[in-house]
Amino acid sequence: MDFALTPQLQALRERTRAFIAEQVMPLESDAGNLAHGPAEALREELVARARRAGLLTPHASRELGGLGLSHVEKAVVFEEAGYSTLGPTAMNVHAPDEGNIHLMEQVATPAQKERWLRPQVQGHTRS
Repeated sequence: MDFALTPQLQALRERTRAFIAEQVMPLESDAGNLAHGPAEALREELVARARRAGLLTPHASRELGGLGLSHVEKAVVFEEAGYSTLGPTAMNVHAPDEGNIHLMEQVATPAQKERWLRPQVQGHTRS
């Protein structure tokens, strides 16, 4: 396997790194960052920032609004998200939602995808 990063993936990695450093890490000291994760208001703010940055739910298919990343591309982007405890939540790549999004994309019916998957990919709901 060739694990060399394409110029496009290098650019996505840098964009993700900058987003986490500039938009997410400053919120780690926010009062809404609780012991068991961010309060709902902080989660909504994080998701809104990722949406504006074009980095919300990057692992979902392009059809659903994601970036349609390969497994190698996901690894690179998820690593950058993980440099902040809030990064995976901001980008909607946290457990259990990341795995559930992947699973629903593979096995859900079109009706189930519209009812359950699309709102989750858009950051409106959680598993």
